[in-house]
Amino acid sequence: MSRRRELDGHRRKLDEIREIMNSMKTLAYMETRKLARFIDAQQAVVKSLEAVAADFLQHYPEVLFGRGQAMPVYLLLGSERGFCGDFNERLLLDLDAGLGEDLQPRLLAMGHKLHSVLTAQERDVVALDGASVAEEVEPVLGRLVDTLAELQGRHGALDLYVLYHGGE
Repeated sequence: MSRRRELDGHRRKLDEIREIMNSMKTLAYMETRKLARFIDAQQAVVKSLEAVAADFLQHYPEVLFGRGQAMPVYLLLGSERGFCGDFNERLLLDLDAGLGEDLQPRLLAMGHKLHSVLTAQERDVVALDGASVAEEVEPVLGRLVDTLAELQGRHGALDLYVLYHGGE
Protein backbone atom coordinates (compact mmCIF):
# COMPACT_ATOMS: atom_id res chain seq x y z
CA MET A 1 0.00 0.00 0.00
CA SER A 2 2.79 2.49 0.75
CA ARG A 3 4.13 2.12 -2.80
CA ARG A 4 0.69 3.01 -4.16
CA ARG A 5 0.57 6.14 -1.95
CA GLU A 6 4.01 7.14 -3.20
CA LEU A 7 2.87 6.77 -6.80
CA ASP A 8 -0.34 8.75 -6.14
CA GLY A 9 1.68 11.52 -4.50
CA HIS A 10 4.10 11.55 -7.41
CA ARG A 11 1.21 11.71 -9.91
CA ARG A 12 -0.35 14.66 -8.02
CA LYS A 13 2.97 16.50 -8.12
CA LEU A 14 3.26 15.89 -11.87
CA ASP A 15 -0.30 17.17 -12.35
CA GLU A 16 0.59 20.35 -10.45
CA ILE A 17 3.71 20.80 -12.57
CA ARG A 18 1.62 20.35 -15.74
CA GLU A 19 -0.81 23.05 -14.54
CA ILE A 20 2.06 25.43 -13.79
CA MET A 21 3.63 24.77 -17.20
CA ASN A 22 0.29 25.38 -18.94
CA SER A 23 -0.10 28.67 -17.08
CA MET A 24 3.42 29.73 -18.04
CA LYS A 25 2.74 28.82 -21.66
CA THR A 26 -0.45 30.90 -21.64
CA LEU A 27 1.35 33.91 -20.14
CA ALA A 28 4.16 33.59 -22.71
CA TYR A 29 1.60 33.50 -25.53
CA MET A 30 -0.10 36.64 -24.18
CA GLU A 31 3.25 38.47 -23.97
CA THR A 32 4.14 37.37 -27.50
CA ARG A 33 0.89 38.83 -28.82
CA LYS A 34 1.51 42.14 -27.00
CA LEU A 35 5.08 42.32 -28.26
CA ALA A 36 4.03 41.60 -31.85
CA ARG A 37 1.90 44.77 -31.86
CA PHE A 38 4.67 46.68 -30.12
CA ILE A 39 7.31 45.59 -32.65
CA ASP A 40 5.26 46.80 -35.62
CA ALA A 41 5.05 50.27 -34.09
CA GLN A 42 8.77 50.27 -33.28
CA GLN A 43 9.73 49.26 -36.80
CA ALA A 44 7.72 52.16 -38.20
CA VAL A 45 9.56 54.56 -35.85
CA VAL A 46 12.94 53.09 -36.87
CA LYS A 47 12.15 53.62 -40.56
CA SER A 48 11.21 57.24 -39.86
CA LEU A 49 14.43 57.80 -37.87
CA GLU A 50 16.52 56.28 -40.65
CA ALA A 51 14.88 58.59 -43.21
CA VAL A 52 15.52 61.64 -40.99
CA ALA A 53 19.16 60.58 -40.42
CA ALA A 54 19.76 60.05 -44.15
CA ASP A 55 18.26 63.46 -44.93
CA PHE A 56 20.37 65.10 -42.21
CA LEU A 57 23.59 63.45 -43.41
CA GLN A 58 22.84 64.43 -46.99
CA HIS A 59 22.83 68.10 -45.97
CA TYR A 60 25.56 67.89 -43.26
CA PRO A 61 28.03 65.17 -44.31
CA GLU A 62 30.86 66.71 -42.24
CA VAL A 63 29.25 65.24 -39.10
CA LEU A 64 30.67 61.82 -40.03
CA PHE A 65 34.29 63.02 -40.00
CA GLY A 66 34.51 62.89 -36.19
CA ARG A 67 34.08 59.11 -35.99
CA GLY A 68 37.76 58.27 -35.33
CA GLN A 69 37.74 59.92 -31.90
CA ALA A 70 34.55 58.32 -30.68
CA MET A 71 34.53 55.92 -27.73
CA PRO A 72 33.25 52.45 -28.71
CA VAL A 73 30.22 51.31 -26.69
CA TYR A 74 28.81 47.81 -27.04
CA LEU A 75 25.21 47.32 -25.92
CA LEU A 76 24.53 43.64 -25.34
CA LEU A 77 20.85 42.72 -25.20
CA GLY A 78 20.82 39.53 -23.16
CA SER A 79 18.28 37.61 -21.17
CA GLU A 80 16.80 38.92 -17.96
CA ARG A 81 15.97 35.61 -16.30
CA GLY A 82 18.04 33.08 -18.21
CA PHE A 83 15.28 30.87 -19.65
CA CYS A 84 16.82 31.05 -23.14
CA GLY A 85 19.39 28.24 -23.32
CA ASP A 86 22.80 29.43 -24.55
CA PHE A 87 21.45 32.83 -25.60
CA ASN A 88 23.93 34.88 -23.50
CA GLU A 89 26.91 32.69 -24.35
CA ARG A 90 26.26 33.15 -28.08
CA LEU A 91 26.13 36.92 -27.60
CA LEU A 92 29.51 36.83 -25.84
CA LEU A 93 31.00 34.74 -28.65
CA ASP A 94 29.78 37.36 -31.15
CA LEU A 95 31.25 40.10 -28.97
CA ASP A 96 34.65 38.42 -28.69
CA ALA A 97 34.69 37.74 -32.44
CA GLY A 98 33.97 41.40 -33.22
CA LEU A 99 36.50 42.96 -30.83
CA GLY A 100 40.10 43.65 -31.71
CA GLU A 101 42.78 42.73 -29.19
CA ASP A 102 43.72 46.27 -28.16
CA LEU A 103 40.19 47.63 -28.29
CA GLN A 104 38.75 48.30 -24.82
CA PRO A 105 35.15 49.31 -25.41
CA ARG A 106 32.62 50.23 -22.79
CA LEU A 107 30.19 47.35 -22.28
CA LEU A 108 26.53 47.86 -21.40
CA ALA A 109 24.77 44.62 -20.48
CA MET A 110 21.00 44.66 -20.58
CA GLY A 111 19.63 41.64 -18.76
CA HIS A 112 20.39 40.35 -15.28
CA LYS A 113 21.67 36.92 -16.35
CA LEU A 114 23.96 38.39 -19.00
CA HIS A 115 25.41 40.82 -16.47
CA SER A 116 26.06 37.93 -14.07
CA VAL A 117 28.04 36.07 -16.74
CA LEU A 118 30.11 39.16 -17.61
CA THR A 119 30.81 39.89 -13.95
CA ALA A 120 31.95 36.29 -13.43
CA GLN A 121 34.38 36.82 -16.34
CA GLU A 122 35.66 39.94 -14.53
CA ARG A 123 34.79 42.27 -17.39
CA ASP A 124 34.17 45.96 -16.77
CA VAL A 125 30.48 46.33 -17.53
CA VAL A 126 27.57 48.64 -16.77
CA ALA A 127 24.46 46.68 -15.78
CA LEU A 128 21.02 47.66 -17.04
CA ASP A 129 17.86 45.82 -16.06
CA GLY A 130 15.99 44.37 -19.02
CA ALA A 131 12.27 44.12 -19.60
CA SER A 132 10.40 41.04 -18.42
CA VAL A 133 7.03 42.07 -19.85
CA ALA A 134 5.94 44.47 -22.59
CA GLU A 135 4.87 47.15 -20.09
CA GLU A 136 8.48 47.46 -18.86
CA VAL A 137 9.97 48.26 -22.28
CA GLU A 138 9.38 52.03 -22.18
CA PRO A 139 11.03 52.64 -18.75
CA VAL A 140 13.92 50.34 -19.72
CA LEU A 141 14.50 52.34 -22.92
CA GLY A 142 14.39 55.56 -20.89
CA ARG A 143 17.11 54.26 -18.54
CA LEU A 144 19.19 53.17 -21.53
CA VAL A 145 18.97 56.64 -23.12
CA ASP A 146 19.93 58.24 -19.79
CA THR A 147 22.95 55.93 -19.47
CA LEU A 148 24.10 56.68 -23.03
CA ALA A 149 23.63 60.43 -22.46
CA GLU A 150 25.74 60.21 -19.29
CA LEU A 151 28.49 58.34 -21.15
CA GLN A 152 28.39 60.88 -23.97
CA GLY A 153 28.59 63.74 -21.47
CA ARG A 154 31.74 62.23 -19.91
CA HIS A 155 33.47 60.90 -23.05
CA GLY A 156 32.15 62.92 -25.98
CA ALA A 157 31.16 61.14 -29.17
CA LEU A 158 30.19 57.47 -28.99
CA ASP A 159 30.26 54.69 -31.56
CA LEU A 160 27.35 52.50 -30.48
CA TYR A 161 27.28 48.83 -31.48
CA VAL A 162 24.32 46.69 -30.51
CA LEU A 163 24.50 42.90 -30.24
CA TYR A 164 21.28 40.94 -29.85
CA HIS A 165 19.87 37.55 -30.69
CA GLY A 166 19.33 37.19 -34.40
CA GLY A 167 21.31 40.34 -35.18
CA GLU A 168 23.77 40.48 -38.05
